[in-house]
Parts: sequence; structure tokens; C-alpha cells
Amino acid sequence: MTLRASSLFASLPFATVPVAAPGILAGALWALALLLFAGRLPTRIRLRRAALPLGALALLAAGSALAARLSSRMTVVFFSVGQGDAALVRFPGGSSMLVDAGGSLFGTPVRDPGAADLLPALAELGVARLDRVVLTHPHPDHAGGLFTLLERIPIGELWLTGEPGDDGLGDAVAAAAGRRGIAARVPAPGAIDAGGVRLEVLAPARWDPERSTNDNSIVLRLVHGGVSLLLAGDIEAAAEAGLAQGGQELGATLLKAPHHGSRTSSTDAFLRRVRPRHVVFCVGAANPFGFPHRDVVERYREAGCRQWRTDQGAVIAQSDGRELLVEQWR
Repeated sequence: MTLRASSLFASLPFATVPVAAPGILAGALWALALLLFAGRLPTRIRLRRAALPLGALALLAAGSALAARLSSRMTVVFFSVGQGDAALVRFPGGSSMLVDAGGSLFGTPVRDPGAADLLPALAELGVARLDRVVLTHPHPDHAGGLFTLLERIPIGELWLTGEPGDDGLGDAVAAAAGRRGIAARVPAPGAIDAGGVRLEVLAPARWDPERSTNDNSIVLRLVHGGVSLLLAGDIEAAAEAGLAQGGQELGATLLKAPHHGSRTSSTDAFLRRVRPRHVVFCVGAANPFGFPHRDVVERYREAGCRQWRTDQGAVIAQSDGRELLVEQWR
């Protein structure tokens, strides 16, 4: 009965709160506070003894939050969520945007990346609120973790393509947002300022039912001073051709490989326009599709592009507006 009751209450929205694992310093301060509070002295005296390490712990937490708000860096974390996409953008000033949220490859609810991967990762990174969530297109390996996030973390707004999606997945995500009072909208091509970063929506101009779900993906370009990143969703040759032949600037220091490195994407004409120095393949270990395909890997190698893969751990890209530092977290 007790287990059933605890499971029931834990399933309620915001009934549980993910917290970051304490570092060595925070753990030592907490242990010291407990040690000083222990004993048989009057409670008033024990509280006074424990106040100093508890105060230092509070200052440590406040300092971390202040550092994030004062930071002039942009950080993008490509999470390792199996065969799916999920990337967190932290803008200068501390606001955050999540692009996709992973999911089961075939839509079978075997594992929830929202609960298993993203909520703990956001807690570790000190992200208590997402100002914007973007679902590039309604496929389960991009949308599967969104339902948990919509229930469990404050979200400012949700961007969608407007496509209902297979089995109504896109409509289901929009409905889940609506139940939480989260504004959902279809972004128009254009640019907005996000803490000193130019956030550009390059595609699609509008959802085209004549195109595949992949080719209707939302494509974003982030410009931070002299550094730029292109997040290309799962677009394939048709959408790449439209962008390559258009007048928009596509140049990017880092490219999130379209469609996980499938040979249906990363065409020569597209890569000539983007000219990336780094490429990130969001792939699962030993995935049944063989992503990234060998000829695509070779294409990026010939272009002199440094390659990163999320099946080897999360990929972290940090920009100071002049240089981009990319590293693998294993």
C-alpha cells in the first residue's frame, strides 16, 4: 500500500524534483553541517554551529546561478540519448533552449529519455527552466522525451512545424503543452535576438504536406559573434537543395549532421554552402541503420571536417564569440 501511494504521488506533475549530484565541496559542507548539528547540545546552539557551512553552501549555489547569468559564452550540449536527437543551447545571460528530446527509435515506449537522460542532465547543468523547446519534426526519436519534460519542468514556449505527424504525434505534443498552459507556435523564417546570439529560423517557410516529415524539419542557425552553428534536424536532399539554392547564409563553424548522417542527406552542394569545421552525428551505438553511413563520413573527412559522435558520449561546444571549443564528455 505504501509503495502504491508513493508511486501515485511521484507520478503527479512537479511531485518530484531532479537535483544535481553534489560536488566534492558541496558534499563536504553538507557533511560538516550534519556533524556540527549532531550531539546533545541545545537545538539553538547546534543550529548556530551548523549555520556557517550551510551559509557557505547557499553562497556556493547562488554563485553558480549568478555565474550563469553573467556568462557571455554560448554553450551547446548534444546529449547522448541513443538513436535520436536532443541538444541544449545555453545563451549568454543564462536563458536556455532545448532542440528535440530523443525517444525510442521505433516509437515503442521501452525507455523514456526525458526521465532517464534529460531531466538528470538538466539538473546537473543547473537548468531549472527551459525558455524555449523546439521539436524540429514529429518523429518519435526526436519527440519521445518531450512528454515528461512538459510535465516536469517549467517551459516558456514550444516551437512546432504544425504537422500532425504519424499517429498524431505532433498533435499529441501540442495538446500536452496546452494542458500545461505552454504556448505552442509555428515559427516563421526570420531571426530573433537571444541574449546576444542571433537565432535564425531558416526553414521551413511553412509545413508542406507534399514533402516528407524529415524535409519539413525546422532548421536553426545560431550566430554568436564570429561563431555559428547550424542545427539541421533530419532534412534530406530535397530540403538541402532548397537551402543550398536559396539566398540565406548557411555558413557554420559546426553542423549538426542532417538525419543522423544518412546517405540521403549531407549532399555535396549543401556542404559547399555550409563549409563546417566540425560535424556532430547524433547516433545510437550499433544502430540498425548503420548511421552515420560510411560514404557520408568520408565526405566530411574530405571536406576537412572534424567529426564527433554522440554514441561515444555527449558533445559539448562552447563559444566565446571568437572561437569554438568542442569536446567529448564520456
